[in-house]
Amino acid sequence: MSTEVVYSDATTLAELIRTREVSPVEVIKAHLDRIEAINPTVNAIVTVAEHALQSARDAEAAVLRGDEVGPLHGVPFTAKDSIDTAQVPTQRGSLIFKGRTPQTDATSVARLRKAGGILLAKTNLASRASIFRSAMLATRTRQRRHSHRSVIIAPCCMTASAPCLISSLNR
Repeated sequence: MSTEVVYSDATTLAELIRTREVSPVEVIKAHLDRIEAINPTVNAIVTVAEHALQSARDAEAAVLRGDEVGPLHGVPFTAKDSIDTAQVPTQRGSLIFKGRTPQTDATSVARLRKAGGILLAKTNLASRASIFRSAMLATRTRQRRHSHRSVIIAPCCMTASAPCLISSLNR
């Protein structure tokens, strides 16, 4: 089952977790095993979230208690290293920010967590890629005009790039 879990999309994983066909702990462990096996070759993951496994245990306990759960309950996601994640280093691909650990999540990460998602890791990016992001956010009208779009696009970007690469290698 762990191989299938790694290649499953978020909707499938959420349903499998909700119906107790797979546990969030099993899902996180499978993804961590895949990262360990493939990441030395592709360098897609720069930081693994230390609390991912504990978050999975908490998610599993909620399912077993029969709690009402969010649409992404127990589903792992990643965030680019330019996106702030509380208690997980956000170094923006630059030595200047080495060791920087935000106290709060970016809005997109907070929304994914609120939906039940579990931050698994931070993904690699080009050095100082946040410069381009900062320039876009500096324009208030552009930010307001596209804010509805960024909420939709950001989670796709955060969950698609590195994990898809890791999942597709040596398939």
